[in-house]
Amino acid sequence: MTALTQRQGAATRRTRSAAPPSKMAMRAKRAAVRRTRKAAARAQIPVAFWVIVGTVATLTLLGLIMVLSVTTVKSTYEHDTAGYFFTRQMVFVALGTFLLLAAYKFGHRRIAMFAPTIMVSSIVALVAVLFIAEKVNGSKRWFSIGFFNVQPSEVAKLAVILWVARLLASRSREMHDWRRTIVPVAAGLGLNVLLIVVEPDLGTAVVLIFVVLVMLVVAGARIDILALGSIPVALVLTYLALSGYHADRWGFLNPLENMDTSNYQLAGSLSSVASGGLFGVGPGASTAKWGFLPEAHTDAIFAVITEEMGVIGALLVIALYVVLLGAGMRVARDAADVFGRLLAIGITTLISVQAFVNIGVSLGVLPNKGFTLPFVSYGGSSLLVTMFAVGLLLSVAREGSASRAAARRRLQRERTRRTETGTKLRLVGSTVVRQAATRKPATRKPAARQQPATRKPATRKPATRKPAVRKPATRQQPATRKPAARQQPATRTSTIRRQPAPPVRKRTAARR
Repeated sequence: MTALTQRQGAATRRTRSAAPPSKMAMRAKRAAVRRTRKAAARAQIPVAFWVIVGTVATLTLLGLIMVLSVTTVKSTYEHDTAGYFFTRQMVFVALGTFLLLAAYKFGHRRIAMFAPTIMVSSIVALVAVLFIAEKVNGSKRWFSIGFFNVQPSEVAKLAVILWVARLLASRSREMHDWRRTIVPVAAGLGLNVLLIVVEPDLGTAVVLIFVVLVMLVVAGARIDILALGSIPVALVLTYLALSGYHADRWGFLNPLENMDTSNYQLAGSLSSVASGGLFGVGPGASTAKWGFLPEAHTDAIFAVITEEMGVIGALLVIALYVVLLGAGMRVARDAADVFGRLLAIGITTLISVQAFVNIGVSLGVLPNKGFTLPFVSYGGSSLLVTMFAVGLLLSVAREGSASRAAARRRLQRERTRRTETGTKLRLVGSTVVRQAATRKPATRKPAARQQPATRKPATRKPATRKPAVRKPATRQQPATRKPAARQQPATRTSTIRRQPAPPVRKRTAARR
């Protein structure tokens, strides 16, 4: 009975091992594969990705602190609460973070399909704002929706960048034909610029033209055609900048004149910068919050930063924007496709130009254009659009790194197949990636062992058969050859013995 039970137990164990895995085991295996792939994907994220995330987070946090510092008196005076503008900015930051994550997850490739729709929508919004919006400071730029205002020109900047990037990417092989590339881009850009100038908002129009020009140069458009087309555009913009109320903004060339009228904001900005010194007056100690500096929480917030944090703090802020510019260019260089490269160039150029124009206005080296400082200034439209654009930039960075990592894996697999040494497949990242890489040789080892096992019987059989065939052949050949070999010496020896016979007889005779 004991032997019978042992045999039955062995039979059941064999049947269990031979049975297919259960559903729970298959689910667990698939979950492990997904976790390994996610770990590998996280390990493949480039350094530029984290640099952009860290820089944007730092600037956004700095903006919340500065908005709270600058707007306490204004909030108390206008809304009977010290945190009115700060609370609204917190809401904008939360919405902007959600848009950043949504754009990153959605991906720049998918949003490229909606680029024409976004372009048409922005044009419709620019037309509608001229008839529906109310005048604020002599211009119609904002829609009042709920608790914040929407500025269509901010949306138009990103819409034009998306549309131009898709158009140039689809015609990347036709860049030599300026009728197919430069002309349609100029038509779409010209329509948006015309509507923005009518608002009026000349600064946004100039920045948008500059960004599109950079994208055309990077895409490989003809430089001679761009130079010829830029001459009339520059003449028209110069005429507009020197006429009307825009002419008063050139007073920055002599800031000591008209300090109580056209140069009032410039004088207040320079005064805040000068009073900051090297280390600043400290957080919350700025005098700009008391109304000495108009629009201190939006256009002139860099002057407040310089006053409270000093020259060192101002240089650190400028360094953050320089780092963001370098990371964006690195993302554009490593992009997986032409559309991603052009989109990264456009977004990076837009954020950088807008930041340095705002800083230049605060320092009195550029005319006042009414630009906000990205991620720092108070505002809803600018912050939401900029955060969404950063999400698209992160999507480009992630896909470019993934494609390069896939190429590296393919190259490594080819090397391992050629060498057949079983070396580890190197993937830059965590140890999980290395474990997943080392599992591949483990799956190949049984295949390498089975091949000799199947080939050994084939090699042994001929070895056993060959002696059986050769033995009769070796025995028969000497049997046939021996008579022939014996007969030949017999004939030869007879001839040889007849010749020396006489000498032998002589010797015997002599001896006798």
